[in-house]
Amino acid sequence: MYDRDFSPQNGWPRRACPACGGSSSKKVFQKEGVYFDRCGTCATVFVNPEPPPSLLEDLYAHYGDAYFTQPQKLAIDYAPDHYRREVEMIPAARRNGSILDVGCSTGSFLRLAGVIGFGERRGIDISQKSVLQANVICGEGAAIAGDFLAQPFAPETFDVVTMWATLEHVAEPRKFLEESYRVLKPRGTLLVSVPNKNSLNFRMLGRKWDMVSLEHLNYYTGKSLALLLTSCGFRVCEAKTVAFNPLRCFRDLFRSSNRQPEISDQIRVSELSGRIRRAPFVARAGAALDRLLSATGLGDLLMVASVVSK
Repeated sequence: MYDRDFSPQNGWPRRACPACGGSSSKKVFQKEGVYFDRCGTCATVFVNPEPPPSLLEDLYAHYGDAYFTQPQKLAIDYAPDHYRREVEMIPAARRNGSILDVGCSTGSFLRLAGVIGFGERRGIDISQKSVLQANVICGEGAAIAGDFLAQPFAPETFDVVTMWATLEHVAEPRKFLEESYRVLKPRGTLLVSVPNKNSLNFRMLGRKWDMVSLEHLNYYTGKSLALLLTSCGFRVCEAKTVAFNPLRCFRDLFRSSNRQPEISDQIRVSELSGRIRRAPFVARAGAALDRLLSATGLGDLLMVASVVSK
């Protein structure tokens, strides 16, 4: 796939900015056969043109087999502290209600949602293999495979919708947010995490950052994501940036190739990072680092909590 050239010159149609809808974008770099533009209006970086859906479907099917369902990866995702930041974003008053996890992968967060008190849990993901694993862990029927936009969820069904590391993958994020608005109850909560376009890693590494890849179609700033959410009927309550992994940063900085690290390398670095993070001193230092990253806006992840304005 890396030898393909999805450029306008080869007939691939350009797309508007996924955050503000603007058309004044310019190319900033190329990686894995796709072009990355920066919006001249809101500074969102996005893949332009979009790769063909069939390529992305094949890629996610491959990841379901070779990455997400591997025992080492499952152990990382099911670790008790894996979603500590995400849990902190959930209002305590909402934790005994109903939740929909869009992009649920193998069900690791969906499982944790039951532990912290949610009575009704549903998940959806496009990876068939990942959903099979989610239903093994969370119970048959907890998760379904398919396109979120094509599912017949009833309106005003859920207290909380989560999109952890999901909105960067979709070509039409506005439609995903509008559908979230439809299925949320009045005053319902939407929680989102995405790679931070203004992160220290993106500034230092650019296309060498391992979060920059052809399946990550959108890289928002805090302002552009807030603009998108507000335009879809949400009111932003909390926004912060968190997470900086020195091991991944050094690996990406000194890699000679701009291509993505091998899957085995990604798992190995994640395992080592998890072991280091659980050391008591490192855990305390990590919390302090998150506060600093949030204050400066330089964290790898942009996390936003919003409520339905209806």
